[in-house]
Amino acid sequence: MERPTEVPEIDHLPWLIGTQMLHDCGTRASELGLKTLMTDSVKDALREIETERQEAKRSLVPSTILSCCLEYLADRQITGRISDKTARENMAIFELITQIIGDKAVGEITYEDMVAARATLLKLPPNLNKSPAWRGLSIGQVLQLKPKRTLSLRSVNKYLNRFSSFLNWCLKRRLIQVNPFQGAQIRDKNSASQARLAFTPEDLRRLLAPSRFCFPADERWRGFIILLALTTGMRLEEICQLRCDDLVRIDGIHCIDINENTDDKRLKNTASRRVIPVPSVLIERFAFLDFVDQQRSLGARLFPALRKIDGCYGHAYSKWFRVYRERCGVTDPGKAFHSFRHTVATRFKSLDVPLYVAAEILGHTVPGMTYGHYGKATSVHKMAAALERLDCAEMLSRVSLR
Repeated sequence: MERPTEVPEIDHLPWLIGTQMLHDCGTRASELGLKTLMTDSVKDALREIETERQEAKRSLVPSTILSCCLEYLADRQITGRISDKTARENMAIFELITQIIGDKAVGEITYEDMVAARATLLKLPPNLNKSPAWRGLSIGQVLQLKPKRTLSLRSVNKYLNRFSSFLNWCLKRRLIQVNPFQGAQIRDKNSASQARLAFTPEDLRRLLAPSRFCFPADERWRGFIILLALTTGMRLEEICQLRCDDLVRIDGIHCIDINENTDDKRLKNTASRRVIPVPSVLIERFAFLDFVDQQRSLGARLFPALRKIDGCYGHAYSKWFRVYRERCGVTDPGKAFHSFRHTVATRFKSLDVPLYVAAEILGHTVPGMTYGHYGKATSVHKMAAALERLDCAEMLSRVSLR
């Protein structure tokens, strides 16, 4: 009985068939005198094979940290999880950590790298890439100078957390086996509420002193930004990116519609999209609605003097307010423009304003399944009543922007 001819594996058939075809074509071409045509065909085939081999080799080369960082940020932006500004901020963080541990293959990051990164971050100064004092210096050179002012614990934890989030992304894609930066954050002994302090009554008296709180006619808008923060608790960027058409009337109440209806706006999260009643003190004492009408004649935006810097309209104003605050004698480093927001939140708490109403006004996610998941938006009448309870009229009785 004849032994059956061995049948090649199915996976090899295309290659064998292709090889046989090239051989047959070559024989036929030789017979027809078409050697040049055959040579070109073989070259093309060999070129394709070589390209495939090179791509296979490249796929075996481990991806470095920074190359993976770029893919991570691109993925986060495509899926709408981060803004352009956050992407740039994250990349600066990733580059800084890479300067410390080296731009090695992402799979080679060790627990020792995490320890080194954490220890180094605690010794580095803030604004490392912006301050002329550190420009052009290596991490080692900066450490040798022993900066007197170093990154806050909050910033260090933010850097570690952002890098850990990146490594979790790598973990899901099986680029690494373990995340050495998981749980690297340092426990802060101070409570979260102490990270950014509220303004005291004395602070507010200083900030609103008539001798200080006075502006030229073409800069009255600076005062209105402070008044909006003080009376509503809005975030700085929410105020600075407002458009005149964001002033709306709902159920007979003048409100501010906080949205991202235009490309130049951005919100912190989905809970930030809301409406807030305009406190009566702004309308009656400071003629806020008249101010809006005047600004409408200048264009669409409520504060057109502000220009975007690093993706934020509030960037320049934040720096201006820091100078203003310090000139007023409010020099505590734990206090900034965002302290107005903490002031409003603290006042709501002391007045026993219902949590769901305060959260709706401040743009926070309402905790709990009942209000958070199933609850509808709070009525503007309830929010207006809560804002009136802040009772800012007496505090602002000596202030004028006319």
